[in-house]
Amino acid sequence: MGQSQRQPRATAAYAYNNSRLWPNLAELSAGMSLASLRMEFRIREATEHDEPFLVDMLYEALFVPRGDPRLRRAVVDEPELARYVRDFGSQPGDAGWVAETVSGDPAGAVWVRRFGSDAPGYGFVDEDTPEVSIAVVAKWRGHGLGTALMGRLLGSVTRCSLSVDDRNRAVSLYERFGFEVVRTDNHSVTLLHSRAQDPPRRESLR
Repeated sequence: MGQSQRQPRATAAYAYNNSRLWPNLAELSAGMSLASLRMEFRIREATEHDEPFLVDMLYEALFVPRGDPRLRRAVVDEPELARYVRDFGSQPGDAGWVAETVSGDPAGAVWVRRFGSDAPGYGFVDEDTPEVSIAVVAKWRGHGLGTALMGRLLGSVTRCSLSVDDRNRAVSLYERFGFEVVRTDNHSVTLLHSRAQDPPRRESLR
Protein backbone atom coordinates (compact mmCIF):
# COMPACT_ATOMS: atom_id res chain seq x y z
CA MET A 1 0.00 0.00 0.00
CA GLY A 2 1.13 3.57 -0.53
CA GLN A 3 1.27 6.32 2.00
CA SER A 4 1.54 10.08 1.98
CA GLN A 5 2.32 12.46 4.79
CA ARG A 6 -1.26 13.70 4.86
CA GLN A 7 -2.83 10.25 5.08
CA PRO A 8 -0.39 7.40 5.79
CA ARG A 9 -0.86 4.25 3.73
CA ALA A 10 0.62 0.92 4.81
CA THR A 11 2.05 -0.14 1.48
CA ALA A 12 4.77 -1.96 -0.30
CA ALA A 13 7.53 0.41 -1.21
CA TYR A 14 10.00 -1.92 -2.92
CA ALA A 15 9.02 -4.85 -5.09
CA TYR A 16 10.39 -6.33 -8.27
CA ASN A 17 9.73 -9.39 -10.43
CA ASN A 18 10.08 -13.06 -9.48
CA SER A 19 12.43 -15.56 -11.13
CA ARG A 20 10.31 -18.58 -10.28
CA LEU A 21 7.09 -17.22 -11.78
CA TRP A 22 8.58 -14.90 -14.40
CA PRO A 23 11.76 -15.57 -16.40
CA ASN A 24 13.10 -12.02 -16.71
CA LEU A 25 14.59 -11.64 -13.24
CA ALA A 26 17.82 -10.04 -14.46
CA GLU A 27 15.96 -7.27 -16.24
CA LEU A 28 14.06 -6.27 -13.11
CA SER A 29 16.62 -6.82 -10.38
CA ALA A 30 19.43 -4.55 -11.55
CA GLY A 31 21.47 -7.39 -12.97
CA MET A 32 21.94 -9.39 -9.77
CA SER A 33 21.83 -13.10 -10.55
CA LEU A 34 19.53 -15.47 -8.70
CA ALA A 35 22.57 -17.52 -7.68
CA SER A 36 24.11 -14.44 -6.06
CA LEU A 37 20.87 -13.73 -4.23
CA ARG A 38 20.74 -17.26 -2.86
CA MET A 39 24.30 -17.07 -1.60
CA GLU A 40 23.70 -13.88 0.37
CA PHE A 41 20.16 -14.33 1.67
CA ARG A 42 17.59 -16.87 2.67
CA ILE A 43 13.82 -16.56 3.00
CA ARG A 44 11.89 -18.21 5.80
CA GLU A 45 8.31 -18.09 7.01
CA ALA A 46 7.47 -15.31 9.43
CA THR A 47 6.27 -16.18 12.94
CA GLU A 48 4.70 -14.26 15.79
CA HIS A 49 8.23 -13.60 17.07
CA ASP A 50 8.88 -11.45 13.99
CA GLU A 51 6.26 -8.88 14.91
CA PRO A 52 8.79 -6.22 16.05
CA PHE A 53 10.61 -6.50 12.73
CA LEU A 54 7.32 -6.35 10.82
CA VAL A 55 6.57 -3.11 12.65
CA ASP A 56 9.92 -1.77 11.43
CA MET A 57 9.08 -2.87 7.88
CA LEU A 58 5.64 -1.32 8.11
CA TYR A 59 7.32 2.00 8.80
CA GLU A 60 9.76 1.50 5.92
CA ALA A 61 6.81 0.77 3.64
CA LEU A 62 5.22 4.16 4.25
CA PHE A 63 5.51 6.19 1.08
CA VAL A 64 6.59 9.82 1.39
CA PRO A 65 6.68 11.97 -1.77
CA ARG A 66 10.09 13.24 -2.79
CA GLY A 67 11.01 16.39 -0.90
CA ASP A 68 8.59 15.80 1.97
CA PRO A 69 9.90 15.09 5.49
CA ARG A 70 9.73 11.53 6.77
CA LEU A 71 6.80 10.57 8.91
CA ARG A 72 7.39 10.32 12.64
CA ARG A 73 8.20 6.77 13.76
CA ALA A 74 5.26 6.67 16.16
CA VAL A 75 2.80 6.79 13.24
CA VAL A 76 2.90 2.98 13.04
CA ASP A 77 1.51 2.81 16.57
CA GLU A 78 -1.71 4.50 15.46
CA PRO A 79 -4.61 2.03 15.22
CA GLU A 80 -5.16 2.31 11.45
CA LEU A 81 -1.59 1.18 10.82
CA ALA A 82 -0.84 -0.94 13.90
CA ARG A 83 -3.61 -3.38 12.92
CA TYR A 84 -1.53 -4.52 9.95
CA VAL A 85 0.96 -6.23 12.26
CA ARG A 86 -0.48 -6.39 15.76
CA ASP A 87 -0.64 -9.98 17.06
CA PHE A 88 0.70 -11.28 13.76
CA GLY A 89 -0.07 -14.96 13.27
CA SER A 90 -3.15 -14.92 15.47
CA GLN A 91 -5.72 -14.16 12.77
CA PRO A 92 -6.95 -16.59 10.10
CA GLY A 93 -5.10 -15.97 6.86
CA ASP A 94 -2.05 -14.31 8.41
CA ALA A 95 1.03 -15.33 6.43
CA GLY A 96 4.43 -13.83 5.80
CA TRP A 97 8.07 -14.35 4.91
CA VAL A 98 11.28 -12.76 6.15
CA ALA A 99 14.49 -12.42 4.15
CA GLU A 100 17.67 -12.82 6.18
CA THR A 101 21.37 -12.37 5.51
CA VAL A 102 23.68 -15.33 5.94
CA SER A 103 24.47 -14.00 9.41
CA GLY A 104 20.79 -14.10 10.35
CA ASP A 105 20.05 -10.38 10.23
CA PRO A 106 16.56 -9.62 8.90
CA ALA A 107 16.71 -7.74 5.60
CA GLY A 108 13.12 -7.52 4.42
CA ALA A 109 9.65 -8.95 4.80
CA VAL A 110 6.36 -9.50 3.04
CA TRP A 111 3.12 -10.45 4.75
CA VAL A 112 -0.63 -10.52 4.23
CA ARG A 113 -3.59 -9.97 6.52
CA ARG A 114 -7.34 -10.00 5.95
CA PHE A 115 -9.71 -7.27 7.07
CA GLY A 116 -13.46 -7.23 7.46
CA SER A 117 -15.88 -5.03 5.57
CA ASP A 118 -16.77 -3.33 8.84
CA ALA A 119 -13.16 -2.12 9.24
CA PRO A 120 -11.56 -2.33 5.79
CA GLY A 121 -7.87 -1.74 5.18
CA TYR A 122 -6.52 0.81 2.72
CA GLY A 123 -6.34 -1.80 -0.06
CA PHE A 124 -9.57 -3.60 0.82
CA VAL A 125 -11.25 -5.53 -2.00
CA ASP A 126 -13.32 -8.09 -0.09
CA GLU A 127 -13.12 -10.11 3.11
CA ASP A 128 -11.54 -13.10 1.35
CA THR A 129 -8.69 -11.09 -0.19
CA PRO A 130 -5.71 -10.42 2.09
CA GLU A 131 -3.77 -7.18 1.83
CA VAL A 132 -0.04 -7.17 1.11
CA SER A 133 2.63 -5.23 2.96
CA ILE A 134 6.25 -5.47 1.83
CA ALA A 135 9.48 -3.61 2.50
CA VAL A 136 13.25 -4.09 2.43
CA VAL A 137 15.78 -2.65 4.88
CA ALA A 138 17.33 0.42 3.25
CA LYS A 139 20.89 -0.91 3.02
CA TRP A 140 19.71 -4.10 1.30
CA ARG A 141 17.59 -2.48 -1.39
CA GLY A 142 18.69 -3.14 -4.94
CA HIS A 143 19.71 -6.75 -4.22
CA GLY A 144 16.58 -8.36 -5.66
CA LEU A 145 15.07 -9.10 -2.26
CA GLY A 146 11.78 -7.48 -3.16
CA THR A 147 11.67 -9.74 -6.20
CA ALA A 148 12.21 -12.86 -4.15
CA LEU A 149 9.82 -11.88 -1.38
CA MET A 150 6.98 -10.95 -3.69
CA GLY A 151 7.54 -14.11 -5.68
CA ARG A 152 7.36 -16.24 -2.57
CA LEU A 153 4.11 -14.56 -1.64
CA LEU A 154 2.49 -14.86 -5.06
CA GLY A 155 3.47 -18.50 -5.20
CA SER A 156 1.63 -19.11 -1.94
CA VAL A 157 -1.60 -17.10 -2.14
CA THR A 158 -4.13 -17.23 -4.95
CA ARG A 159 -5.41 -13.71 -4.47
CA CYS A 160 -4.16 -10.55 -2.76
CA SER A 161 -4.49 -6.79 -2.94
CA LEU A 162 -2.53 -3.72 -1.95
CA SER A 163 -2.83 0.05 -1.86
CA VAL A 164 -0.10 2.18 -3.39
CA ASP A 165 0.44 5.87 -4.05
CA ASP A 166 0.50 6.46 -7.81
CA ARG A 167 3.69 8.52 -7.36
CA ASN A 168 5.47 5.45 -5.97
CA ARG A 169 7.90 4.02 -8.51
CA ALA A 170 6.81 0.50 -7.55
CA VAL A 171 3.47 0.92 -9.37
CA SER A 172 4.78 -0.16 -12.78
CA LEU A 173 6.51 -3.15 -11.21
CA TYR A 174 3.33 -4.29 -9.48
CA GLU A 175 1.62 -4.20 -12.83
CA ARG A 176 4.41 -6.35 -14.25
CA PHE A 177 3.68 -8.84 -11.48
CA GLY A 178 0.14 -8.99 -12.80
CA PHE A 179 -1.54 -6.68 -10.30
CA GLU A 180 -4.43 -4.78 -11.87
CA VAL A 181 -6.05 -1.52 -10.91
CA VAL A 182 -9.48 -1.93 -9.35
CA ARG A 183 -9.96 1.47 -7.71
CA THR A 184 -8.37 4.91 -7.59
CA ASP A 185 -8.91 7.73 -5.11
CA ASN A 186 -6.79 10.80 -5.74
CA HIS A 187 -3.21 9.45 -5.47
CA SER A 188 -4.25 6.22 -3.76
CA VAL A 189 -4.58 3.19 -6.04
CA THR A 190 -5.93 -0.24 -5.06
CA LEU A 191 -4.37 -3.12 -6.99
CA LEU A 192 -5.45 -6.76 -7.15
CA HIS A 193 -3.52 -9.89 -8.06
CA SER A 194 -5.31 -13.18 -8.69
CA ARG A 195 -4.28 -16.52 -10.15
CA ALA A 196 -7.95 -17.28 -10.76
CA GLN A 197 -9.96 -15.97 -13.68
CA ASP A 198 -9.97 -12.22 -13.24
CA PRO A 199 -12.47 -9.79 -14.76
CA PRO A 200 -11.16 -7.54 -17.55
CA ARG A 201 -8.88 -4.71 -16.44
CA ARG A 202 -11.04 -1.82 -15.32
CA GLU A 203 -8.47 0.92 -15.19
CA SER A 204 -4.84 1.58 -15.98
CA LEU A 205 -2.38 4.08 -14.61
CA ARG A 206 -0.67 4.39 -18.00
